[in-house]
Amino acid sequence: MLEAADGAEALAMLAIASHRAAVVVSDVMMPGVDGFELLERLQRTHPDLPVVLGSGFHSHGALHTESAHRIAGFLDKPYSHSTVLEVVAAAIARGTDG
Repeated sequence: MLEAADGAEALAMLAIASHRAAVVVSDVMMPGVDGFELLERLQRTHPDLPVVLGSGFHSHGALHTESAHRIAGFLDKPYSHSTVLEVVAAAIARGTDG
């Protein structure tokens, strides 16, 4: 597992080690590069990499954005470890199904 402090760091890490990533899990609300901008950038550079977003603020509105159809999974806060595992596993499975 790779961890980044923010979206900019995640992009930098993926530029070097994208082969190690099966999925990206990010919060929507982050300073600098937010979750949707991260999603947009990854769609250009790593279009097959599933992105799971999570939020506790306006999450239902987030699902109706222009980028919503590109989200591999969404975690509505608060969420449990088991929910994270289920959503991430489903996102990876969909990504490998092509």
